[in-house]
Amino acid sequence: MKKKIVAHRKIVSVSLLVIVCGASVFVTSASSSPYATCRKAAMGIKGYAIWNHERTSDQEQISIFLRRSNVYFSDGYNTLTCEAIGLERFWFTKNVWQTLVGCLSNIQNEGCSQDYFGVYP
Repeated sequence: MKKKIVAHRKIVSVSLLVIVCGASVFVTSASSSPYATCRKAAMGIKGYAIWNHERTSDQEQISIFLRRSNVYFSDGYNTLTCEAIGLERFWFTKNVWQTLVGCLSNIQNEGCSQDYFGVYP
């Protein structure tokens, strides 16, 4: 009888640990605003210069709990559009689109290489 109780307690303890760890991953991967979650996404996309925030669209209610907002960035050549989905106060990146306009330069001007320049502000 005691073995069953000990085994049951171990199962419950492991289950609680898995639930708490899973919830912490969910909470830490979420951002508190559409801009914050899209900024993280833009940091991982190469551009010709720093991604400058241009504007954030108004939040659109898409269901009882979900909202959608688009955030727009530009590096002077390309435009980056990020679609963020909000669940209560937590926001997640759904899609990221980038225009593929090339930077034209002559051979002596090396100012058009793509790299991870970051996001401003």
